[in-house]
Amino acid sequence: MPKERPRALFIVGPTASGKSAVAEIIALETGAELISLDSVAVYRDMNVGSAKPRIVSRGGDVSVAESGVRYRLIDVVSPEEPWDMSKHVALAEKAFFENLSEGKRSVFVGGTALYLKSLAEGFFEGPPRSEEFRKSLRERFEREGVDSLMDELARVDPATFRKTARNNYKRLERALEVYSLTGKPISELQRQWGTSRDDFEAVFAGIRYPREELYRRIEQRVDDMLRAGLEFECARLLDKYANISESAKAAIGYREMFEHIRGAISLEDATALIKTRTRQFAKKQLTWFRHFKAAAWFPAPEYDDTRKLANAVEAYFESGILEPPAFVDDSFEPPESPTP
Repeated sequence: MPKERPRALFIVGPTASGKSAVAEIIALETGAELISLDSVAVYRDMNVGSAKPRIVSRGGDVSVAESGVRYRLIDVVSPEEPWDMSKHVALAEKAFFENLSEGKRSVFVGGTALYLKSLAEGFFEGPPRSEEFRKSLRERFEREGVDSLMDELARVDPATFRKTARNNYKRLERALEVYSLTGKPISELQRQWGTSRDDFEAVFAGIRYPREELYRRIEQRVDDMLRAGLEFECARLLDKYANISESAKAAIGYREMFEHIRGAISLEDATALIKTRTRQFAKKQLTWFRHFKAAAWFPAPEYDDTRKLANAVEAYFESGILEPPAFVDDSFEPPESPTP
């Protein structure tokens, strides 16, 4: 008789959908530990723009929020350190199995969809990055332009070429790097994705809002961040850290505010850009979540309060049975791009 796999709850949804609030209620009521899958909350001193909970104490790699909830993978590294999917997934797996060995429950929460998919299905790690190759490719890019690199990608890896935008240099660079180091297209090497793990069962509960309500929540969230001191936080980061990593600088909210502080754009323009890019990010998240066919999507506005929503999510995790108004929806369309 096959051994029953341990189960892990993933609370998913686009940015500003209230995932963390739902997860914290479940953690407080069940004693679970939350494992953050947010690619920005890993950075110390990046608090307001990542909407991370207020941390009041730390012990080892565990952070305790003001609410009393224990978190993993919050405030893990300095903003000067680069961060990527493989590092995050490895630490998230370690935290889950440590909790399992100690008889503790884990709840994964966060909106970085690639991290979610990689953790639930495994991921293609590929060869380590080659600084020598990347330097030569950058020189070629500056000398010949992006079209030359795109033409090469079309020749060696047509599948990746078809889904790579001309302005997505990071994907273009990695695809050509993998082909250069392995002699195989990255699209071929990534075909291991899409299968379930055999060491635990991932249960997905999604928090969903109608498009216009989600956009309203995003606007409100950005306004709240500005009132909470996002501009001051960014100025302090630039003053404290001489070499902020590219991954930290690229985070929505920080990228625009850094530009404002350096005098490139006005505060009004920075605010508008943050709101627009956050809406676009939410759209991309929803597109990703369409691939999570087994996710149960909970329409948040149909619950009276967050606690009832959290209780419904927990009941679904425990029983595997959806109670109204929760429903399974693997066909919903993501919101359209916002009008400029």
